[in-house]
Amino acid sequence: MIHVVRITRANGEVLEHRLTKAQTTVGSDPRSDICLHGETGVLPQHVLLAPRDGECWISTTAGSPLWDEQGQAVEGAFVPWGARLTLGNCVFELQNEEKSKNPKKSRNRRGGALDKGGESTEAKSQGVHPGFLMLLIATLAYAAFGFAGAANVHGATLPPAPSLFAEDAAACESDSPGHRAAALEEQAIAKSERSVFDLQDGVAAVGLYAQSHACYVKAGRAEEAEYVLESGKNLRRDMEEEYALLRLRLSRQISASETERALVQVRRLSQLLRHQSQGKYWLALRRLSSRLTAEGTKL
Repeated sequence: MIHVVRITRANGEVLEHRLTKAQTTVGSDPRSDICLHGETGVLPQHVLLAPRDGECWISTTAGSPLWDEQGQAVEGAFVPWGARLTLGNCVFELQNEEKSKNPKKSRNRRGGALDKGGESTEAKSQGVHPGFLMLLIATLAYAAFGFAGAANVHGATLPPAPSLFAEDAAACESDSPGHRAAALEEQAIAKSERSVFDLQDGVAAVGLYAQSHACYVKAGRAEEAEYVLESGKNLRRDMEEEYALLRLRLSRQISASETERALVQVRRLSQLLRHQSQGKYWLALRRLSSRLTAEGTKL
């Protein structure tokens, strides 16, 4: 399938842009992939679109969402293809199209492919298949937003982000594996519920689910083992997507010189990676936090 965003501007002009990259930016700034210069309510780098096979992730500048047809705000969520959203006086339609032998370039109704500023030009970039995980999307997005250069403005460059979870296989050392498995599952559930207040609890919960699974397997309780395995996988996926999105937001906010908002993301990342507090990345976050705090006091 080919993913397309169709934007109807306030003056009736229709822009169609193929989402061939892992992420596409929309805003009034000419540096955005889709430039809506002069549109009321559209900020310089307002919307980020990250396509996947069955849906599209939409992230917006904080406090400036898109709106769906039910009047619900969309500012950090997966949206199904076929959705119709509004931003100011613009209408966004997310579409899937069958692949053809001669795919069309992004066009407006006046003819001609569109560049970032809406002028006729040939398509400039090749795409990345949208089925990649959000972690890969965020990694690619760092390069697009020039994260490393932006961080250097504050005197700090972050090293490559570490994996959130260790890949060591969990083992059950208990002589009463069934009892131990149930206790670990209860702890995992409690930690998972508290993760909305402390992201580190979510990381701990994933490990507890893995240990519980090992003990249920040892106890020969296959049904419970399958349940906690699935619960752990789902939570791990959610935590890894949160990890990727925090880094993505941080890169965007540093690029936009949104010091206070960037500092919030640094603090949440530090919280999420507290179990790696001796690592280079966590220490680099602490240095960046210090620089952002100092920068904020000058504003």
